Amino acid sequence: MREVYLRNVDLNLLHALHALLEERHVTRAAKRSFLSQPAMSRALERLRETFGDPLLVRTGRVYERTPRGERVLRELESIMGRLGAMVQGEEFSPARSQERFRVAMTDHGSTILLPTLLERVRKAAPHARLEVSAWRTQAYEDVVAGRIDLTLSAEAVPPILESELIFNLDFVCLVGSAQPVRTRRFTLKQYLQLPHAVVETLDGQQTMVDRPLAQLSRLSTEPAHTWFRDQLRIVARSIRSK
Repeated sequence: MREVYLRNVDLNLLHALHALLEERHVTRAAKRSFLSQPAMSRALERLRETFGDPLLVRTGRVYERTPRGERVLRELESIMGRLGAMVQGEEFSPARSQERFRVAMTDHGSTILLPTLLERVRKAAPHARLEVSAWRTQAYEDVVAGRIDLTLSAEAVPPILESELIFNLDFVCLVGSAQPVRTRRFTLKQYLQLPHAVVETLDGQQTMVDRPLAQLSRLSTEPAHTWFRDQLRIVARSIRSK
């Protein structure tokens, strides 16, 4: 090809070039490319000008590829496959994958999902790496920016991201036997008056509980103790000691 800037080359002509060099026939190449015969003839003229070579020459009733055309066809057979893979993406094979998958999740999510997830990844993708980090408020931004691949959270998902519901959990109150409370349902007033031992899940809050209370301007609970891990046995032991 003559020295020419790539931005001046019409890459849409690659498909027409491939068809012409393979078919060695303008009409068949036009049908294959869903073009009219005049349009394919014009494409051939433009390609000849771009490459500075006839590419196809008539010999009797048929076209033959020039030596340059033969070399271009060999290159195209490789390039077209790579372009297709680049646009469509290569088929993912877990067994061959050596990729690193970065996942952010809460402690509670790790407790429930991580053992099973690790086992399944080891079986399906033995050469892949799974990196798990703690969930943080910027996790969704990290996914959008490509810093992590996946996050598991109970937070509302931005519309820009795809999401899937994995499971539902109910929040409950555990009451120590020494507490003078004998009811299965608390009023809001009762809940706010009682001392609390809470598990901090995000920024000092039990987000699913504290945020609705904050919206009601009723977030006035001062936890007697706060833990930073999802350890229900510790919480239960604390409640018994109250």
